[in-house]
Amino acid sequence: MQNTKQQQLYSQLRRLVENGHSEPTTDSLEQAVKVCDKLLAISDTDVDALRTKLVALVKLERYADASNALSTHKLSTKGSKFKNMAELYFESAYCLYRSNSLEDSLKLIQQALLADEIQKSPLYTRFMHLKGQVLYRLERFNECISSVYKPLLASANDHSDTYRVEILANILAAEAAQVLVGSEMDTDDGADDANTESPTFEILYNRACKAIGKHNYDTAEKLLYNAQATCTKSMNADGYSKEDIQKELVVINAQLAYINQCQGRFQKALDQYTCINQSMSVEKSIAAVIHNNLMAIRGEHYDLFESAKVHKNFMTSDVLLKLNAGQRNVMEINNALLSIYLGKNGQATKQLTVLKEKYPHIDRIELAFAGLQFRQKKSKDVTTMLAFRNQLEKIVEQFPSSASAQLTLVQVLLNLGYYEDVVNQVEKMLEMDVFAMYRPGLVSVLSWVYGKMGNSLMALKVLETAAKDKFIKDMSLLAQLAAFKLRLGQYEAASKDYLELVQFDPLDVRAIAGLVISYSHLDSSLAEEYAKQLPTPSISRSDQGDESMHALKMDADALELAVMKRKMNQQLRMQTAGKNGDATKNKADKPKTKRKRKPILPKVVNPDIQPDPERWIPKQFRAAFAKKGKGKKDMLRGSQGVNMEGGGIGGTGSARIAGISRSSTLAETESTGSSTVNAQPSPPTTPKPKQKKRK
Repeated sequence: MQNTKQQQLYSQLRRLVENGHSEPTTDSLEQAVKVCDKLLAISDTDVDALRTKLVALVKLERYADASNALSTHKLSTKGSKFKNMAELYFESAYCLYRSNSLEDSLKLIQQALLADEIQKSPLYTRFMHLKGQVLYRLERFNECISSVYKPLLASANDHSDTYRVEILANILAAEAAQVLVGSEMDTDDGADDANTESPTFEILYNRACKAIGKHNYDTAEKLLYNAQATCTKSMNADGYSKEDIQKELVVINAQLAYINQCQGRFQKALDQYTCINQSMSVEKSIAAVIHNNLMAIRGEHYDLFESAKVHKNFMTSDVLLKLNAGQRNVMEINNALLSIYLGKNGQATKQLTVLKEKYPHIDRIELAFAGLQFRQKKSKDVTTMLAFRNQLEKIVEQFPSSASAQLTLVQVLLNLGYYEDVVNQVEKMLEMDVFAMYRPGLVSVLSWVYGKMGNSLMALKVLETAAKDKFIKDMSLLAQLAAFKLRLGQYEAASKDYLELVQFDPLDVRAIAGLVISYSHLDSSLAEEYAKQLPTPSISRSDQGDESMHALKMDADALELAVMKRKMNQQLRMQTAGKNGDATKNKADKPKTKRKRKPILPKVVNPDIQPDPERWIPKQFRAAFAKKGKGKKDMLRGSQGVNMEGGGIGGTGSARIAGISRSSTLAETESTGSSTVNAQPSPPTTPKPKQKKRK
């Protein structure tokens, strides 16, 4: 039984929540939370007040506060219907899910699903969908498909087609995520082959993501373009604005750019990523992934300080929690690589140590450690390279299926010139199924190494074996094989390969040219026939008239005559110079005189006065420079007097150290008519007063 105060508070709560047909504002929701707090202060078991508070906090996206409210107040069925209690359990599980308490949310959902009343109520489907979202975030994809979406799909016959398509889209999303993270699937449900006459853009997008995970980039690109068109068409029909449509297309455009990046079309991918970044409707998690891919394309030669600054803004918990585990560890490893490229070796070592404990089974961390130690070495001599090789071999033993580790080791062996070791390493990789997608490149490396070793027959054998392999459907290998046979002079075998290439692609100019060269040694008529298919090299644009074409035609005879005439003139000049006795110098050639620029004179100048020729020499080195100092008449002045002959031990006569008087010595000096001049001391310098320091 509610008292008067509770009735007044509930009336106030209804006025705040029931705002006509429009959604309640932020202020009204904040006021509703305060009213609910007053109701819960009166009775902490008031389920209706608690549920209303939870809904308001969820709409305000204050999920942590909602979880705290659930832990503070007791859940009781007293005085409340079971429906309200079930909804309260659902909302509490949802709040735990949104606050990233995934394990707690899953436990609460599983407890609720065991109740018979919930299994018979419409809330059962909502609990199942929430369980699927929680399992998806926990990356337990097999359990998500088998325990949630399969049962929901089996019971979807009573629902509309839209509901069934939504479940199919969720199954495809789980399968695509599982393929992208590299985990194995229990069974392929074939949801991507479901019989849907008009698939939604969500289904098309998830199919494309699944194809990307399987490296079927051409199929994925077609599906993404279809998803792009379907999304635009359906959202226009539903009356969405252009801004909303562009916001929905961001993720599709990002995947298209990623496909171009994976296929080596880096400039196109760079333009697409830049265009996406310029739009204002990019979520922070998508922007983080795009920035990470941009750093991978630009490499270490881009502005690293700016990249590190932007990357630091994305290394926050709210952004990282929206990414899957694979995306998170790539972001964190790239953060450590940025520290290495910036020369922050101590910081990079700490980051890699933490990452090694966090992700012990990731090969890129070990490679980053090895690269950091190699960069710290001052000299890159053979001893350092051999130590680096030994370190890489240990990493390869630890991660035998790592393409990065294997190819890094191959690169080091190539730099050392150990071609036999390269052959052994590449042959081991070709025998492993995990490197099937790298076989065309590995075959090219192997044939190139055999060529460097001078073993052309083995190189030819490798290319022939690879071209006949049914698992390697790459026409580029056949083109390499044909070109190699042509260089070896096996024209008949080369013509067969080139003919196959021309039949596969009649517009392949390289294949047609190779076929013409091969047939020129076998059958000239066939060579002329295929030569007609080669495009004529155009000198000018096609829209020019006949007169301009005629003017641009070159006369081969005139060109040859001009060259011959020039050579004859050179020989004639050399013969003339030889007769005159100077065969090395060509007198007929005049020296080239450079055109001198008119000198720029100062504003105040007297043209009658000859300028000082030493004006460019510093003053102290000029002939007319006189050093400032005292005159000769001041040389005998000073505190110590003149130098005297026999003037005591000091030789200055200023002190009677040896008992010789000043007067007697002077007298002796004056009486002697010696022509020798006594050595004079340098004039004593008077101490200058200290100058004040200028401020």
